[in-house]
Amino acid sequence: MKNFKPLLIALFCSLLLVGLSFAQGPGPGGPMHGHGMHGQRMMGKKMGPGMNLPGLTDKQKAAIKKLHVAQMQSTQAIRNQIMEKKAHLHTLQTADKPNMRAINAAIDEISALKTKIAKKRAETHQKIRALLTPEQRVMFDNRPMGKKGGHGPGMRNKCPNCQRR
Repeated sequence: MKNFKPLLIALFCSLLLVGLSFAQGPGPGGPMHGHGMHGQRMMGKKMGPGMNLPGLTDKQKAAIKKLHVAQMQSTQAIRNQIMEKKAHLHTLQTADKPNMRAINAAIDEISALKTKIAKKRAETHQKIRALLTPEQRVMFDNRPMGKKGGHGPGMRNKCPNCQRR
């Protein structure tokens, strides 16, 4: 009976910790955080790179949106290929006898596909810059650039959506 009491207390504490961890909900960047790819805002907000620049005309907004949609359409097939190659790479890496030549080849293929997407993004970026006035271009070039949400280092505290917990 003496050994049963500490075991019961340990079990209760571990269940309590598990329950509390589920009660916390998703952290920053989780579902419903409000940020998507390329700094887009979800939930009915304007989407696309450069759409939050001051002084954009309706014509500029339409052209930027058209470029952004075209880029997303042209890179969708490449992103699908990357996901397939990553799954294949995982299969290769978890084999009983891994073939390093095949693993390296898969990594090279994934890198080549990512390079294609980066080049398409750079092309779209330059096309958007060409649509802007010199003042808008300065704002576009100096906006914070980071992963997910368009935040650079230290920008998290300045974004109202990131301050929600």
